[in-house]
Amino acid sequence: MTEDEDIGFADGLAEIKNKCRHLIVLNEVYRVGFYQGQCGKPFSSDENEVLDVQYLHQAVFDGNLEHTQLLVKAGEDPNQKLRGGPKIFTCVQDGWKMMYGYFEGTTPLMIASQRGHLKIVKFLRNQGAIIGKTDCLGFNAFLMACGSNQLDVCRYLFRHRTHLEFRDELNGMTPLLVACRAGNEAVAKWLIEEGANVHVCDFTGKGALHFAAWNYNIPLMQLLVSKFVKINSKDRDGNTPLHLMLSDSPLEPPATEEFLEQKKEVDTIKGILETMAKMKDANIIVDLGLTIRRGTEDIMVKSDEKWKSLSVFLKLGADPNVRNREGKTPLQVLLEGLPEAYISKGRAIVFQPNRNQELLVLLLILLKLGEDPEMKLAGGITSNDLCQLQKNALAQRILNRYKNNVDDVIENDDFVQKTIAMYGSKYLLKLKQVESEIESLSNMIIEPVRRRSLFEFMYDGITELYRYVDSVVSG
Repeated sequence: MTEDEDIGFADGLAEIKNKCRHLIVLNEVYRVGFYQGQCGKPFSSDENEVLDVQYLHQAVFDGNLEHTQLLVKAGEDPNQKLRGGPKIFTCVQDGWKMMYGYFEGTTPLMIASQRGHLKIVKFLRNQGAIIGKTDCLGFNAFLMACGSNQLDVCRYLFRHRTHLEFRDELNGMTPLLVACRAGNEAVAKWLIEEGANVHVCDFTGKGALHFAAWNYNIPLMQLLVSKFVKINSKDRDGNTPLHLMLSDSPLEPPATEEFLEQKKEVDTIKGILETMAKMKDANIIVDLGLTIRRGTEDIMVKSDEKWKSLSVFLKLGADPNVRNREGKTPLQVLLEGLPEAYISKGRAIVFQPNRNQELLVLLLILLKLGEDPEMKLAGGITSNDLCQLQKNALAQRILNRYKNNVDDVIENDDFVQKTIAMYGSKYLLKLKQVESEIESLSNMIIEPVRRRSLFEFMYDGITELYRYVDSVVSG
């Protein structure tokens, strides 16, 4: 992807969706390890085998209760599992041809739970479906319901002796961790009300607060902190929830990746994506899990969501100066993601302006709420050194304002002139305007302006009227 394409990708997501005929929608439970960066061997099966699913599983996926009942009464086993590797299920949803993936070993009850087909869930359980059955990754129906925000299904399964602290075999994910990882606020709150352990961690040491912070979920962060979850707890890499909040890295479970690489007959869903891309009616396949599944689904408020989450989390007590095992502070994690920005004579050349603004506002919030700009970063470098490595003069200027010893920012006149000559005013902005916008946005997030009620406006108006009348009478 070229730089221009990268700049316009987020803004043009809606246009991309309108141009494609197939959308690959990630299974909520597996979306971390399903498509993000898995690198197994090439998928060997043809597309017909990938789409060849058992009749009962298909009926359950479609939500067809009558068909499901007929198949079970005809002798289909309600506990049968998907065989022959992962499978793709297709359906039409909101006018789109949608595709969902499930791993080998998935039972009809798991699919019904994940899809939210409560009537089918009840029927299958009454016909002997076992809630505790797991697929090849160790997930059961309850975990899948929690991962896909199916609260009614979760309540039903819990009433029938589902264990709140069940863990999947590979990554140690409990229902609460799965719900927080997926950002499913309603299910997570319900699990906590029912007594789920808020201090539990997966096998990498990540807890519910790590996942809630990574998802920018303010209500969940506040709830977990109110339950005395340690706000600066570290995973096995030494990362606090704040490190993860400021990181662009996906939370990819390493055990799942390793398992998929070892399981030769499955390989990875990446292979299925490659297979589906060769289908005649597929123009483009968009992995929505990489673009809008972290935090809110509304990409128009993504930046605002990140800013508010950071501000709230720091005010809750998150320490911005903690180091992970690599010696990195949250500030260093943030600065390593900065795109380029150059300045010269009151002008700024800003590549990826939306991304730059997002990260620079986060930087200002960090500095205003306790980050130490003088602290040495991993490798003994300073924050200014890192900004120079990232070629971002705007970040240097911001840091200089909060440092005792102000370093001169090196202006790059030649580069700015060459960029203007090549692209005109495409990337050119006024320096004061850029800095003013960043300052205003950070102030609005840290100290939001309270909206006044109509009563307050009326009261002020009446007060002013009385003052006027009084001045006329006394005058």
